[in-house]
Amino acid sequence: MNRLKRLPCGHGMLMLTILLLVLSSPVCFGQQVLRWKFQPGDQFKVTTEQKTESTTQAADQSLKMTIQLTVEEQWDIKQVDEKGVAEIARSLTRIQLLIRSPVDEEISFDSAKKRSAPGVARSIAEALGPVLDKPMRIQLNPRGAVVGVELGEQLKTQLAELAKVLGEFFSPDSIEQQLMTIGRLPAGPVKQGASWMTQVKAMTPLGTLSVSRTFTYEGEKPSTEGNLSEIVIAGQIKLIPPAKGSDRTITLNKQTLEGVLRFDAEAGRLVESHELQTLEIQTTYREIRIESQVKTSTHTTVTPIMP
Repeated sequence: MNRLKRLPCGHGMLMLTILLLVLSSPVCFGQQVLRWKFQPGDQFKVTTEQKTESTTQAADQSLKMTIQLTVEEQWDIKQVDEKGVAEIARSLTRIQLLIRSPVDEEISFDSAKKRSAPGVARSIAEALGPVLDKPMRIQLNPRGAVVGVELGEQLKTQLAELAKVLGEFFSPDSIEQQLMTIGRLPAGPVKQGASWMTQVKAMTPLGTLSVSRTFTYEGEKPSTEGNLSEIVIAGQIKLIPPAKGSDRTITLNKQTLEGVLRFDAEAGRLVESHELQTLEIQTTYREIRIESQVKTSTHTTVTPIMP
């Protein structure tokens, strides 16, 4: 005999209600949906702090250098389509740069300071002026992937000039790709321990860097901002040297990439991400061998701007 027929009517209705809830729910028990929830009119402050420490050894000479870069942006959500893809006006609002090297004088620059900058800092200010507070249009889908970029020819030219002074971080190609470094969300609901991958390539003076990241969902963790989804990052970096014909040989001897990002699933936004990358590179130029160790820490925070 079917056991359901022996249950009281109230119990039967309870089981039917539970069954309907399970079937209609967008996720299964124990799973989490991780999606940006963009709304027109929302504004965010995005701050990226990057510190790079490098040591270069050539013969009996050694050079250490530290570069600290802080970039502040403002995101204005202009519109969101039926698929959740947001059109965002993204503006650079402040840049701080500090370079320390034993062979050159310290370079310190802050775009928020109005006084005239001396020396190299003056060149930075002149290159930076045309791009500060100039919005570029990007399209970001709910998984955090850039699906469209509109820089405009004038802004591309200005960014290319800025990259000559401040490095590849500000090149047009980098601007189009760097949002991927703050995390790509999974295609569907995930449970604790689930993983997904992304891959991005970037052109550098050393060649093409191919970076694969594996993201693993570690569940909901308590924080001062409530429960946040914690995602651990493990990466693999490959260096594709320039085409043959160059008089130097570049080898990536060792690499590590690890990090974590925290996402507010209820609010639908990234809270913070942190990555630590280390590279050991050997460059052979004719009879000269150069050993380089580069350690880069990148911390990004996303904060809503209240009206």
